[in-house]
Amino acid sequence: MIRRKNEGIKYPIRETVVEKVGKGLRKNLRRMSTFRNPDGRLWEERFEDARGFSDGLALVKLEDGWTYVDVNRAVWKERFEDARDFSEGLAPVELEDGWTYVDANHKLWEERFKTAGGFGSIYSSKIESIPNGIAYSFISGLAEVTLKNGEKYLVDHDKNMCPAKFKYELDGMSADKFLGLGTDCFENEGFIKMAMSFVKRDLLKQVKRHKEIDDEYANYCVETLEECAKKIERERAEIERLRKDKPESDKKREELIKKIENFGVTKESK
Repeated sequence: MIRRKNEGIKYPIRETVVEKVGKGLRKNLRRMSTFRNPDGRLWEERFEDARGFSDGLALVKLEDGWTYVDVNRAVWKERFEDARDFSEGLAPVELEDGWTYVDANHKLWEERFKTAGGFGSIYSSKIESIPNGIAYSFISGLAEVTLKNGEKYLVDHDKNMCPAKFKYELDGMSADKFLGLGTDCFENEGFIKMAMSFVKRDLLKQVKRHKEIDDEYANYCVETLEECAKKIERERAEIERLRKDKPESDKKREELIKKIENFGVTKESK
């Protein structure tokens, strides 16, 4: 389903107002942004621009930059070059030295990126047709960032990072899917930590859906986590083996290439 922000929550609604600005004969009409509370009361505060509320905060533009305002009309002191809506408790913001993330407590990440997307805004690989168009699902818990060198990575709430090519592996991650993954994924520590958090999330969903939890099901959950831990160790051992065997493998490859290149067919003279 298409994601809807603030579904079921009554936040102040963004409004556009036209007001006179300037002094004396130089007064001009100017379109400004503000908010209207659910009870109909219009805010006194005016902003050059504003976005809708998300996670209890709204993005607003003042003369000296972008910032956020809460439902109690308290405007943040911080100013940003550019910014995006809050999602999953974090928002991408642009500073002089690049993009990063800020939480609802005004705390900034130390990491800096060339670009940063919102959390939970990554499309999944599953797209299905519906009568009125296309239904997209999103991968919660992840955001896509671009490093200063142009490489695209995924980042989670704990700042674990892995190449963006793994997002389709993480999409809909379950314990069974994790146990079926191949060695190429396990060379990246960030991917392993992300994948395990998705496995835990999947198991928690299962447990919460069960009305009754018996010893057999409890043992299944514990054994699944233990098997995942064993798989990580097995895959790491395989990666190490491949790394050690690489020089010999490269040598054999070069020898085979030479044999193929030097291979010739001679016709027998009649």
